[in-house]
Amino acid sequence: MLVRWILFCSPLWFLCSCYEFWGNPVTNPKAVVSVGSNVKFSVLTPHLIRLQYSPTSEFTEDKTTIVWNRNLPVPKFSASTTNGTTTIKTAALTLTYTASTDDTAGFTANNLRIEMHEKNFLNVTQWHPGMSTVGNLYGTIRTLDNIGGIFSLNCTTMPYNPHDEPELCAWGLVSQAGWSLVDDSESPWLDPATNWPRPQKSGQCKPGQQRTECFFGTNPQKQWECEKAGCCWGDVLEGGVPQCFKRVGYIDWYFFGHGSGDYTAALRDFTAISGPVPLPRRHMFGVAWSKWQYVNETVIKEQVKGLVSNQFPLDTYIFDMNWHIRPHWGAYTWDTSLYPDPKGLLAWLHQMGLLVGANLHDCDGVQPDNKLYPQMAAANGMDPSLKKPVLFNISNPTYAYSLEDIMLQPLVQMGMDFWWTDWQQGVQGVAETTGLDTTFWLNHLRFTKWERSNSHLRGNSLSRYGGLGAQRYPVGFGGDVKQSWKSLQMMVYMTATATNAAFCYWAQEMMQNMGEPELFTRVIQFGAWSPIYTNYGNKNMPDSLYLLPEPYKSAVRDALQTRNQFLPYRYTLGREAYDLGLGPLRPMYYAYPWDKQSYSNVSQWQYMVGKDIIVAPIHTPIDVGEKTAKIDVWLPYSEESRYWFDLITGAMLSGGQMHTAIATIDEIPTFFRSGSVIPMLPKKYSYQTGIANISYPAIDLVKFPLGWGGIPKTGNMSIYEDDGISVDYMKPTGYSRTWVNWVVGGSCETWEIQTLGKFPGMAEKRDYTITWLGATAPKPPIMYNGKVLPESKSKSGATPGSWWYSRDQRKMIVALPLGVRLSEMQQVKVCS
Repeated sequence: MLVRWILFCSPLWFLCSCYEFWGNPVTNPKAVVSVGSNVKFSVLTPHLIRLQYSPTSEFTEDKTTIVWNRNLPVPKFSASTTNGTTTIKTAALTLTYTASTDDTAGFTANNLRIEMHEKNFLNVTQWHPGMSTVGNLYGTIRTLDNIGGIFSLNCTTMPYNPHDEPELCAWGLVSQAGWSLVDDSESPWLDPATNWPRPQKSGQCKPGQQRTECFFGTNPQKQWECEKAGCCWGDVLEGGVPQCFKRVGYIDWYFFGHGSGDYTAALRDFTAISGPVPLPRRHMFGVAWSKWQYVNETVIKEQVKGLVSNQFPLDTYIFDMNWHIRPHWGAYTWDTSLYPDPKGLLAWLHQMGLLVGANLHDCDGVQPDNKLYPQMAAANGMDPSLKKPVLFNISNPTYAYSLEDIMLQPLVQMGMDFWWTDWQQGVQGVAETTGLDTTFWLNHLRFTKWERSNSHLRGNSLSRYGGLGAQRYPVGFGGDVKQSWKSLQMMVYMTATATNAAFCYWAQEMMQNMGEPELFTRVIQFGAWSPIYTNYGNKNMPDSLYLLPEPYKSAVRDALQTRNQFLPYRYTLGREAYDLGLGPLRPMYYAYPWDKQSYSNVSQWQYMVGKDIIVAPIHTPIDVGEKTAKIDVWLPYSEESRYWFDLITGAMLSGGQMHTAIATIDEIPTFFRSGSVIPMLPKKYSYQTGIANISYPAIDLVKFPLGWGGIPKTGNMSIYEDDGISVDYMKPTGYSRTWVNWVVGGSCETWEIQTLGKFPGMAEKRDYTITWLGATAPKPPIMYNGKVLPESKSKSGATPGSWWYSRDQRKMIVALPLGVRLSEMQQVKVCS
């Protein structure tokens, strides 16, 4: 019998960093308002109320696959009941419920309504059950497998069904109408002791009702299997044919009424109850590469050396499915005819500075040709000598944990760093628990495995989307998209919109159609600004980037080098996602919710990276005659963003207008908020292999121009950093922040740079430069820590411990001395 141990956490979960047991699902009793024996309302925040109805008067406070924490500080609210009508008032909502003598009524438009006090874009003032979802800004779906164009993410009209099963579609948590509803009624519960899913049985098995099959495609055929899974057994069709069908009647809704002024607050409330968005390992923020077919140990080394010698960034290598034995798509044993020394190959990749993942197709179960099949079969109560496959059943803990311990752990000990869970959708291997999604639960197990093995490593996953709650298990694999210009548009739209479901880290498939290097280049340019970047290829879709013809090779290399230059900025946004639930890449309406252009068709194809950068990837072919491509971009206006710096032209563009960006094959329309300061790695580090896996050796602080009439203002920003691999970032002492403050006084700016906090492996020293774009000529002396800084004698830039200015470029650089101590305050004063 397989023996496992469980790590339990104290209520101060962040002190022990165990994410699997995060949260307290028991609502504070002071937040609960009961109406009779069938209805409960729980006021979780001023904008968030749980709505429960149970026809059997049975309620649970257990975790579900979506909600893990209901024990929030009780907000101020009032509750009263008059003549059978209960009224609950918070600062943002007023709920009115009129009890019915019919205990089967549930919640209807006749007995429940919620008035919203926060302003919203569509001026909706009231919600009731059954109300139209018009205004919802949509969330995301399971995968883009096999798509070849653009479609709506409206879950009501979702036309897309890639695998002959219901498409998993999540509504957005934000809406122009000011409200959204999360339905948790059919989600499995998690056992309080083991955190393992068990069937939700709060509904009823009533005769004569409209019935739905308990499972899609694999419905249990025996009564005991059906009832064990949490479903009902009875006659569904005329003729008395018994079938397994779902329970009905139980309602468990979460009403979000946040208005339109602060969409981020809705994400913050959702992650407060569902779980924060973990910070992926830092190497995932860099560049990953993978290849399928015609690959062996020699080819892999040649490919890695080719990328490195041609100055392509590389931080992660991912084995596609041909690492293991065939003929099955799913296996757990190395193919030693292709990889005679797998342990040595993994060690070589690690020595190159790379972290390593591998592809898994779990739905084939464990076949007898796997090396460790005998142990796996015995652990699951089978006779290994019979050579029968151990069938995939991820809802069974014996199978799930033996797969993890027997089949996968030896590969981890050999040097594998994470798994890419591929081609595993939502209906296989979960016959023991109704409502459980295969992809979701595999992602949970793969992500939390690292803490169960006491490795101290943060979880890491690469897989398709598993539904609400899946934000706890980044990263998402976008699926096998059919590459086309329209598909590129869909990837842009879907990647940004997923933020609305708190799913912050899509890694879309970067592949090349044979003979279409222009499309491939534009796909990579989109990927270079995406949350996660992974290159894929096969014999028909080559991805040896260094073999691309010019000008595509240089364009692709520039885009990926730029990606890694912005690593400090993007990783800091990753911390923001963990703290707030707001993804690094986000639609325009998060920053500009009241401007109708934020919701326009043009804005669907652009997005913000943090609050300071707008990116509009080119998604149409180049005009052959002009040798450029065009895209319309909306540049918003506010007091903080009166102008935008055009990275292509160097021009300052006024906000509050449409702009037509013109880009050659090596250009990506990118715009920076006026006066913003962006931390970047110097160019020479952008192609250092494994740069995303180490502490930043140098930082260039780039300040963008204010624009015409701009008045310099005092400001600050911070650079977040941790060890990039462990769970220590969840602790108050597990990371550092470098604070950068600039104080304006008269015609002078005084900059202060200091790092607070410390973590194991953190660099003691770092090189810094400060770059001003659009700068006027400085008025010497330039002061550094109270001493005069000399002017550089170089014509190309500042040397360490000097300053440099170019009138032609309107650019100024101050380079601090080499290796300044992070713990010490650095001060620079510049006057003009």
